[in-house]
Order: sequence, then C-alpha cells, then structure tokens
Amino acid sequence: MSRRLSQLGQVLPLFALFLVVLLGAAALAIDYGSWLLTDRALQNVADHAALAGASQFSQRQAQGSCSGAGAPQCSNALAHGWSSVSVDLNLGLTDASIAQLVSQGNTVASGWTSVTAGGVTQTFHGHTIWVSTPPPNYAAYLNAGGRYALNFGIMFVRVDRPTQSLLGGVFGIRPGPRTGWATAGALPTDFALQTFCRNNVAPESGVCVNSAGVTIDGQGGIHLLRGDIGSNESLTVTSNTGGGVIVEAGNVFLVNRTCSSGTWNCPNSPPRGGISDGTTGKNAFYMAPLPVPHFSSPLDGNTIKAYNCSGSSASNLCVPYKDQSSSTPGAPGDWTCATSGSTNRCGAPTVTSGTVSCAGQGGGLAPVHYYPVGVYSGASSIQGDATHPQSNGNEYLNIDDDALVPDPDTAATPANPPTDYVYTDNVNVGGGSGPFTTAFTVNLGQSGPRLSGPSTVRYVAFKTNSGVRNNTQNAVTLQVKLLPGSGTIPIATDVMTPALTDVPTRFEFTVAAGQIPASEFNSLRLEFTFYSTGSSTSANQRGGGVSWAEIQHPDPQPATPPMIPPGYYHSIEIPAGGCAVLDPTAEYSSLKPFQMPGIYEFGGADPSGSNKKRIYLNNGAFLIGDGVTLVFDSDWPDSGSTTGVAIGSNAGLVLNTMRVSGTTPPCTPATAETTSVNMSAPLSNLPYSAVCAAWAIDSTVTTGIRAGQNAWAYCDPANVSNPHCVNRSEYNPASLYRGITFYFTPSAWPPPGISNRFQMPGSGSSSDPGLAFRGVMYAPYDNVKITGGNGFNTVGQVLAWTAKFNGGSAYINLDYPYSLVPASPYLLEPTVTH
Repeated sequence: MSRRLSQLGQVLPLFALFLVVLLGAAALAIDYGSWLLTDRALQNVADHAALAGASQFSQRQAQGSCSGAGAPQCSNALAHGWSSVSVDLNLGLTDASIAQLVSQGNTVASGWTSVTAGGVTQTFHGHTIWVSTPPPNYAAYLNAGGRYALNFGIMFVRVDRPTQSLLGGVFGIRPGPRTGWATAGALPTDFALQTFCRNNVAPESGVCVNSAGVTIDGQGGIHLLRGDIGSNESLTVTSNTGGGVIVEAGNVFLVNRTCSSGTWNCPNSPPRGGISDGTTGKNAFYMAPLPVPHFSSPLDGNTIKAYNCSGSSASNLCVPYKDQSSSTPGAPGDWTCATSGSTNRCGAPTVTSGTVSCAGQGGGLAPVHYYPVGVYSGASSIQGDATHPQSNGNEYLNIDDDALVPDPDTAATPANPPTDYVYTDNVNVGGGSGPFTTAFTVNLGQSGPRLSGPSTVRYVAFKTNSGVRNNTQNAVTLQVKLLPGSGTIPIATDVMTPALTDVPTRFEFTVAAGQIPASEFNSLRLEFTFYSTGSSTSANQRGGGVSWAEIQHPDPQPATPPMIPPGYYHSIEIPAGGCAVLDPTAEYSSLKPFQMPGIYEFGGADPSGSNKKRIYLNNGAFLIGDGVTLVFDSDWPDSGSTTGVAIGSNAGLVLNTMRVSGTTPPCTPATAETTSVNMSAPLSNLPYSAVCAAWAIDSTVTTGIRAGQNAWAYCDPANVSNPHCVNRSEYNPASLYRGITFYFTPSAWPPPGISNRFQMPGSGSSSDPGLAFRGVMYAPYDNVKITGGNGFNTVGQVLAWTAKFNGGSAYINLDYPYSLVPASPYLLEPTVTH
C-alpha cells in the first residue's frame, strides 16, 4: 500500500511538470502562428505601398534624381506609398498629414510613429513606419539585406508592429516587433547593350573574358544615353578610379557578382569606377540569364551572287559581286578610291562637332583666288605653295595679300600698298610697229560644275619698274583673257584698261551665262598681257603687276564624292584623309534586276590571294552610309590593325545616323526627330531617319528565328520607277521592326567557337572620329571591342557575346535608338535569399 502511494506521489509532480511544458509549447505555437499572420499582414502592407510608390517611375524618360529632374516623381511616389500604408493599416491619415509626410521627405533612420499637420497629431497605432525613395543607407534597410541603397527609381517601405505573447508572457517570453519590408521598381529592360556570355556554358571555352560580360578598361567609361545594360555574367571595371557607367534614364542588370572593390564601386559619390546617374551612385539589378536571340539574315534563302544578278527573281533576290578592277567579277572583289586625279577620287572629309561631311575633291566651292604659273623668276618674294605644284617649278601662293580675306583684302579698295604681287619684266619697246607686250598666266583651281548664270572676273593691277611700283616714263596698259584648259583661243576677253599708274586699281569684266563650257570649269586660266608704248630707251621702259585676282561663278554644283553601290565585296579601303559614301540605291550608278538595295555583304574567296578581307579606314579617313545594312560572312576574319573592321587614328565609320526633322521613323513610333543631320550628302534625305537601316527584324517576336524585312523595295525591272530602278523616296521600313546596321553571321547555331570580328581600335587626337551608328550591331557570338574617342554621341544597340569598352579618359556614348516603353512596377525585395 505504501509502495503504491509512493508511486502515485511521483506521477503527480511529473504530470504537473509535463503539463507546464505542454502549456508552454501550446502557448508558443499559438503565439508563433499569430506572429506569422502578423508577418504576412505587414508584408502585404509593405508590398502594396512599395508597388504604389514605384508606379510613379514607369515613365523613365524624365528620371534623374530626387533632387533634380526626378523630384516630382519622388514626391508622388512618397504620397502614393503613404496613402497605401494608411489604407491597409486603417490609420485614417488626412490629406494634410500625407502632404506633411511628403514634405518631410524620406523617413529618418529611427522611423516615424506619428505625424503632426495643422496642429493635429495622428499616431500610427503603435507602428513604426519607413517610406523612402530611393532606399536609405541606414540599418533599417541594410541590416535586412537590402541591396539597392540610394538607387533612384526604387521605393522602400517597412512597417514594424509591437508584438505581445498571448500566453508566453507567463513563461517569460518577450518577443520583439514583427516586420514587413519591401522594395519595388518600375524597371524597363530596353537593352542598349546585351551580352550573352556565361561562364562554362557552350560555346564559351572556359570563362568569359575577365569573368565578365561587360568590361570597361582605362579611365573612361560608358555613357548610357538611353536604355539599359543586361549581361549574363557581370560588369568589370579595371580601374576603380575611372569613369564607370553613367546611366541617364536606365539601369544595369547582371547575373553574377555584387559590388566590391574587386569589381566596381557602387554606390558612391562622386561616381568613379562604378554605376551612377552622373551624380549619385547606383547598384546593379539582378536577373535570370538572357537567351541568345536568333535574328534572320538578309542573306537567308536563295540569294543570287552573280555579278549581273543572272537567274534572280522576286523569290531569288540578288547581292551581286562587286570588284573595281572588273565589270564581270566571278567573286567578291575590292574597292578603293584614288588620292589624286579626276576619276574615282576620294572625297575630302570635314569634321565638326558631332558631324562629318564628304565633299568631292576638285569641285564644290572654288578657291577664293588664282595661283600663277610661268611667272618670270624675278617675281617678288611670294612663298612657294605646295598644294599647287607646277611642272615648271614656279610655285606661288594665290596672288593676293591674304587669300583668306575677301576682296580686296583690306578696308581700302583696292589694297594699297599690296604686300605681295606678281609682275612682269619691263616691256621691251623696240623697233617695228609693235604692239610690244609681255604676259603671264594664272590658273584657276578646280571649281566643279556650276549652276546657270554669268561669271565675273576681278583683278587689281598697277604699273611697275623692274617689279617696283612706279608711275614714270612709258605708258602701260593691260588686257585680260579667260582661257580654257588648253589652247590660246579665249573664252572671253576684257577691254583694254586705261593707262596703269603706281596706284593698285581694281578692274572687272563679266562672262555671259553659258559662255564657259561645263567641261572647262576645272581647268580655267587667266592670261594677263601688258602693253607698252613710248621710248625704246631701256631706262624709260616699264612693266606691270597684279596683286589680286578672282573669278566669281554662280553657286556651285558640288563635285560628287565617290559613291559605293550595294553588293558583295571582299574589301573596302579608304586612303588616309579621304572619304566615300555608301549609296544604298546606287543613285550614281544603277541597281541590277532584283537586287536588294542597301545590303553590303563582306567576305568570300579572294581571287588575288592577298586575303585582305577588311573594311580598312586609314588615318583620318571616313566611310559614311545611311539606309544600309552591313552583313559579314562567317569567314570574315578577326579584326586587327589592317584586317577585319580596322579604323585608323582620327578615322570614322558613320552609318545610319541621318536624322530627318519632323518625321517619326516607323521603327521608333513614339519618338519624332527634332533635328536634321545628313552625313550622306550629296545624297538627298530619306523620307525617315536612317535608324531603321536597310534590313530590320520583327521586334514583337521573342522566340525562334525573328523574321526580317528589307526597308527598300527590291529592284524590279518590270516596274522601273527611275533609271536607277529604286528611288530614295521608296525607303519604307516596317513598323516596329528594328534596323540592323551590322550583322555578323555565325558559322552555325550555335557556332563551335567565339569570334572577334568587331574589335574597333579607333584612336587619335580628335574626339569625333571612331564609330558612329544607329540601329543594331548583331554579333551574338562575337567578342565586341570598342575603344577610342567618339564625339558623334551615337553607338546604337549592341548585342554581343562579350563587350569591352575603352574610351581612354573619355566616355563612349551608348544609345538605345528606339522608343522606350513604360514598365509596370514589380517587387524586387525581399527575395528567397532573405
């Protein structure tokens, strides 16, 4: 009996002990369930408010910073965030209270628990609340794991609620406040730059270059004018004191890495070696890898490659072989322009701020004055002129006091006294009936064809004695003839002047319209013949001089620079200091039947065996084209100093940069042009800006092979609209199709290896030369490299395996040349890693 009582006495304490444990566990389970419900409710509040605020950043064209152009968006975001919090937590905040919260700006580090407006205080029912844009860099955000501190366009909301334990207090459980937090952003992905390389993912062997999809070398950087950057790997900035990436209205999206001194500095201010908006540092956003897009090529299908397009049809279009040395090539050939002469002579580039023009040499605006030939060696001290060499060794500057000052060089009319001039020896007045004369001839620099109208010859002449102005002894008069390039039969002759004196006097005569043959405008001469009478005594003989002469023609019809028709080429080379224009419709030649306008193909076998497949622009040379697409075969070589796409010092490749003010290109339907630029002159403006290129891709397709279409109608001989087969007015790009400026054809899909076919080394003292294009560079399996100065403010959308930029100490301007699409807001944080 006593033993049973003893056992019963042991069970009761144990039961009481286990009962306490069970009650504590039950209390904890009930409390924990309650806390989870609170967490979920607070998370919903934060999510809703963050999304409401982020919706104000969907139109990013006006973004900048909350202290700059983006200030109205930031204020609206705060207002929408607070309104959402008030509704979800049933705070009942008045309009005045919300306005007061907005005016206070971002929440302080300790959070806010109430607001006072108009003398009335409204509490937050015990909650501590943070509403901020951009997210703050204090503990309330960073300690939660936030990664977007100080990023413009991102909304941060956090709500803390004090929490009690319903039953756990009996057991000493004292819980902290429960928290819900979120960040959201409206982050469009209009990629100005996409790189597709992934470490150890075929066809990459090993890792991406520098373990990065995007690399910035040197002290320069990328200036992202519009759009975003998306990389399947990461961004590496080799100099953390360099320029990094400046985004004006976009963002940087990466797959791997975070900000660190070993990759890039972000966020920091002033921004150096990292990502910023130019003033405030920004972080990168993270995304899933991008698929490699498959764009159709203009050469897909049955493309005829015969020089005369033999066998071509509406279903078998043609890109004909082109070779300068043969009119019937059996393979792609070479094209270049001459540095002298009158046939296929290189144009002369003129570079100004952000623009370049290519004027035909030997034509256009004539020199202001003439230069002499055949003058006696005793002429006064006129300096030699290397730009006008003459076979007889007599080289002189223009016969003008200052060739850069219009007639007649000084405020006085005429210039008196002249500082340099050309003169004759004294006229030998000998026996016989005379007349007694001496003469010299001056040549006119080439002026090119001119519009209809009269021309006027002007000159300043005076009397001399052995080259010194003199008004004594024998009389001297002057007659001037306008001569053609050869022969002595004048085109026009001036009347004899009155007797000359030592005072330089201006004379002129008019040449009637049509009197100068069109073929002679580049070879005109002036013959000055001095007549004298009087004493035959040597001491009394006198001569004459000319200090200034010119001919004023009607407005010029400029000489045409070399025009390169579309077709299949092995190489195009522009000598140093020259320029040429790609003529997509062959306006200055003609298209072949069923030829595709604007398509320039490069590659193929080299019949000469030199294997110089290249677009080679020597120092200071330019190649310009609008409404064009350049297609590179899979056998196109990797770039080098003289192979592939090779651009010399102060040289430039300028493609599809034409802008036609007041028009809206079909490929950018929401963006009308406000400026006019025609770098392809004398080719006329296209109906739309050339951003749509010649070949364009359907941007609405996201899977499979994206279909393409030519912006030009092909040359149909059954429907010839002009002698060249296609008018420039027929440029009609498909709506929403993205123009392709460069198409680097893969050897397979995917290819076995990665190429380096666009490694542009452009360099030099000028900030303008380099690469300038609008449209798309499609090189999905190429390592693209763009270096050197670029003052054209135009590098279009780049799609590549990797991309490396080195602007030296300058920024390379990168642009997304299409309409930016507003984006819906979405939640960024917390993620599953939080």
